[in-house]
Amino acid sequence: MKTYSRSKAPSYIALSYTWGPAPYQKGRPASLQYSITLNDEIFPVQQNLYDALRHLGKHVRKRKQLFWVDALCINQEDLGERSAQVRQMKEIYECADGVFAWLGVPFDEEETRLGVELMREFNVFLRTELQNFNDDIGTVLMGINESHPSFPTTPGTKVWVAWDGIAEMLNQPYWHRVWIYQEATTPGEILFFCGEHSFDDVLLCATITLATTFSRILSFPVRFVEAGGPGGSAGDLSSARIARQKRNGGLMIDLLQQMRKAGCTNPSDRVYAPLGHAVDISAGRIAVDYSTSPVDLYVEVMRYLVLESVIGLDALGFVFMPAEDSSNQYLRTIFEPAMPSWVPEWRQRVSILGFSHKRYQAGDHPLYDPAPGPSDARIKNVELHVQGFVIDSLEITFLTSIFADPKGSWTTPLSWYKDMMGVGLDPSGLGQAIRRSLVADRSIAERGTTRNGFTYTWKRGGAVDWSLFERRRDSLDEESLVTLDNMEQAMFNVCYGRRMALLGGTVVAVLPSAAKSGDNVAAVIGGHALYLLRKVQGGFNILGECYVDGRMDGSLMRGTSRIPNTLCLI
Repeated sequence: MKTYSRSKAPSYIALSYTWGPAPYQKGRPASLQYSITLNDEIFPVQQNLYDALRHLGKHVRKRKQLFWVDALCINQEDLGERSAQVRQMKEIYECADGVFAWLGVPFDEEETRLGVELMREFNVFLRTELQNFNDDIGTVLMGINESHPSFPTTPGTKVWVAWDGIAEMLNQPYWHRVWIYQEATTPGEILFFCGEHSFDDVLLCATITLATTFSRILSFPVRFVEAGGPGGSAGDLSSARIARQKRNGGLMIDLLQQMRKAGCTNPSDRVYAPLGHAVDISAGRIAVDYSTSPVDLYVEVMRYLVLESVIGLDALGFVFMPAEDSSNQYLRTIFEPAMPSWVPEWRQRVSILGFSHKRYQAGDHPLYDPAPGPSDARIKNVELHVQGFVIDSLEITFLTSIFADPKGSWTTPLSWYKDMMGVGLDPSGLGQAIRRSLVADRSIAERGTTRNGFTYTWKRGGAVDWSLFERRRDSLDEESLVTLDNMEQAMFNVCYGRRMALLGGTVVAVLPSAAKSGDNVAAVIGGHALYLLRKVQGGFNILGECYVDGRMDGSLMRGTSRIPNTLCLI
């Protein structure tokens, strides 16, 4: 162990890894009883760090560099030092000559070796095809189908075994850590190690591209889709790395949401990990202090978002109230101690996106504006006071189960739509209202180059076209495929973690998962969505944003002499 001032530190490699025991290995029981010799003293370390040092130390020495390891270089027992070092974590990783990311020891050496070889082949294929088609990635991917030599068709073949190796590497716990968004998205060199085998971010990006393309083919195995396809954690990281290299930061609310699916031991890290990359928070506005409770920290984050940031009341779109009847454990988990209902429970590993968070294609106009006017939000202790209108309690005539498929399956919404329509009936435009509501009357006007990078731009006037979903993908032209992908993405963003409902028998709504008859829809002055509230002693609990067909653009206020009331959210 050597100590240097930051300005005079020699060349070093920073380690990125998962704390705790190593992933399962054949013939080796999990244990925390490991130690290294540090400055001539025995120093206990956890199993996964022991493995990383044993495998990667020689690579660092070969480069004649030093190793920076958080568990060793930061006194984890000193909360003051730990807080101070976390404030500098972004700089520590950006100043490193490179990052070694440790995935773990291979479950199967041959599978891992073949997997890395296939990843190299993906990269060669894409580079060659891009040269042949003038860098038109859309044309290249359109030509890929199940006849591609890298498509796994038969179990036990070399390609299939290689895909098994890729899936094993991309399913390691490493990809689910919240801190990797700080450590593994730095602009410099990064190498991912699985035992003695390694690949860089270029090979990772090529693999995610092929896996995402193959995932559109029904015969592509589900476990390969989950590892490298849309919504996979490795793909999320790859997209975040590209996004960071392009814009070097993001809004705090976007970063919090981007990391929401990731895991962490300390719930405060869900704020501290993205804090250094948030371009909208001045230094020191939210202090890194591990003696602060998660409840107090999350309340302070919302205080900033609602009262000081450009997001304002749109931050309420990330509130999610769990429902006990969900089949998805992440959608029903309740944490203690409880947060105020208006504070997003960032400990929940869910990808709930607010209806109002994205704006129109042109300018800064909100997608929805049910209660136009300047916000008058105030926070007193842990209560949020806003001005708005409460509609009479809901009369729910039909309420679906929660759409809980995290892979964005459209089969459940289609089944519900067919049930509502009966045998080819479409009473009073109900079918069109449902098709419109499943995407919250919006479609993707433009999308960025990263699927998970929150770079979509929305426009109004969207509706689901079921005829495209029910046709084979290989029978669709390029324009239809883009339309289909956009609809699928919009429907997933709207429906996941929510319920479809009929109100009064004819009005279609998309409600939070915890919705039930007797809850209230509210419009809040300055809020760009409707909210579902539940009356409790002293005020209301907010259950989340909701979409009510035909009620999203000020109709609640037009032609009425209502005076806004103060709504106390507790």
